[in-house]
Amino acid sequence: MRKFSTIAFLFILTSLFFSCSIGRKLENTHYLYLTPIDNTIKLENYYSSKYLKNKNFEKLKETFIEEFKNRLKDYNIVLLIERNDNHDLKVLNSFTIKIQELKYYEEFEIKEITGNRQAQEFNTYYVTSCNVSLDFCIGKEPFSFVGIKKHNVFVGKDEKLSTERTFWQIIFGTNKDNLVYTYKELDKDVFEDLTRKIARKTAAKVSQIIYKKSK
Repeated sequence: MRKFSTIAFLFILTSLFFSCSIGRKLENTHYLYLTPIDNTIKLENYYSSKYLKNKNFEKLKETFIEEFKNRLKDYNIVLLIERNDNHDLKVLNSFTIKIQELKYYEEFEIKEITGNRQAQEFNTYYVTSCNVSLDFCIGKEPFSFVGIKKHNVFVGKDEKLSTERTFWQIIFGTNKDNLVYTYKELDKDVFEDLTRKIARKTAAKVSQIIYKKSK
């Protein structure tokens, strides 16, 4: 009975996760005006970071907008950047998105692994996780956000410290007892990848919201 309950819980959790990632294609074309986002992007602890310090603010912004715009097309939503583009649109099919915060940040966990127990030697690892969070709200014309619910999207990726055998350890027949730790860093472009990922998740969430508000 307990096993069944655990499986059911995992199924519900998985369903909720994927429901947040899967968008709804709209029958009629809708338009979404994006308010300026320059002042909403935050690169936290930029100079003391490991991966983020090599990233360009403008590049991350351009990557987000480009991916966001392209993914919205999949849901029959046209993204508008310039306010003048929005003048002739019907209010019925027009929405506005206001990004309140697009935050980039890193966290790390210090892990000490025993290297030589007899000599009491320890190897210290700073296992870093890279994260991006986005807070936004959606409003109808004329760009009023009073009392509108705020939504949040999050993505992240962690460095790996594991005793699981790597491909080469399997090939050469080493670490069969899983006692050797392997430390794997992230790709140097991890924040570009996370930017595209959060843009896709935001587009999917936006399509769900507009779908419900348009019914």
